[in-house]
Amino acid sequence: MTRQGETAARLLELLDKEPDLNNTELSTRLGVTRARVSQLRIRMNRPSPKRRNWHPCLVCAEPIRKRNKFCSKNCQYTWSGGVKLTCETCGKEFVRGHALVSQRMNAGQKHVWCSRSCQGTWLGNWRGRLGNLVGR
Repeated sequence: MTRQGETAARLLELLDKEPDLNNTELSTRLGVTRARVSQLRIRMNRPSPKRRNWHPCLVCAEPIRKRNKFCSKNCQYTWSGGVKLTCETCGKEFVRGHALVSQRMNAGQKHVWCSRSCQGTWLGNWRGRLGNLVGR
């Protein structure tokens, strides 16, 4: 395991044992800077207890930064009355905004994918069957 992974693992252990420690106390115990502890906490979604710029997501209550209202686009679409869709490739359920869905339906889009990678997988599977209509 890398040094970086060891620091993150030790940080998780310390936070599980004593969740009220601030970044200064954690940095002295781990032997890294306060900035590094702050970076790791942000990456792990473990807010500092004395910091006021964290608040819960309006939909799922996951801790997020103050400047954001939602933790993800899915939560934002769910909150605004989005449309639940199912990916044609992987079968995963996801939410899209109703304006985006109606715009794509009006443009004649017949297929629904959760991501670009699922769209690419679908196109890759159909490329041989469609001939020269799709691809180069």
